[in-house]
Amino acid sequence: MTVNKRFNAKKIPDMSNAFKVFAGFIAGAAVGVAAGYLLNSDKKEEWIESLKDYADEWKEKADEWKEKAKEKAKDWNDKAKRKKAHVNDAIEDAIAG
Repeated sequence: MTVNKRFNAKKIPDMSNAFKVFAGFIAGAAVGVAAGYLLNSDKKEEWIESLKDYADEWKEKADEWKEKAKEKAKDWNDKAKRKKAHVNDAIEDAIAG
């Protein structure tokens, strides 16, 4: 008997919708409690400043990635234009024959 015949994936129970809702509720409650604790703590300003710094770092990274993507797109566009010109020249040469 092969492994595939012994193991039937359809027999593995799927999470019920009720469990998914319950798990989502618990996760949301945990995030809410953590946010409430942090915002009401003595270090609230420190946490907010830290989050702002973190967000600024990621914004800078995103801007760098955006610029790199623009450069790559321009390079690919220029390369495609050169290839197109080369193909057009080859076609014209073939037609002029």
